[in-house]
Amino acid sequence: MITKQDIAIILIRVLAAYMLLQALAILPMSVLISTADPVMFLISHEFTTFVISTILWFSAPRLSKVMVKDSTNSSEHPEGLEGRQVESLIFSTIGVILVAVSIPALANMVAYHRTISTFEVDAVSKAQMVAGSKGFITKYIVKIAVGIFLIFFSEKLCHLLSKGRNRICGK
Repeated sequence: MITKQDIAIILIRVLAAYMLLQALAILPMSVLISTADPVMFLISHEFTTFVISTILWFSAPRLSKVMVKDSTNSSEHPEGLEGRQVESLIFSTIGVILVAVSIPALANMVAYHRTISTFEVDAVSKAQMVAGSKGFITKYIVKIAVGIFLIFFSEKLCHLLSKGRNRICGK
């Protein structure tokens, strides 16, 4: 019988496999481009995506326990799940996706921010590049924070949404 935790593990591993394939598709090009600077390679989007996907794959059982938050070890059928449990699992999965996709993007933007000083452009263009990169860095940090919130507080969010729906619908 399949449990809620089994479903979560499958969802996490599907995401990990997708991310791994995406990283492997362009990893050779990244290796060729960044052979001059090993630090840049280690924080490159492709390498961090590869690392995150590997971590997701192997930590899927532990992460699923956090996502499901099921204190029992029951063997519930998926059709026996309550709507709020499914909604909570979906929010947790969205949180994992946000974190897993935003960390490599953040690393890439930090690497870009580090190299702006080496560009040979006027001061105004450099200032615009720095401001733009800081904006993207902030955006990815917010996405990671929202993802972490969804992973750990999806049940509370579902409870609040349920209360809101009940008030709107008059129940």
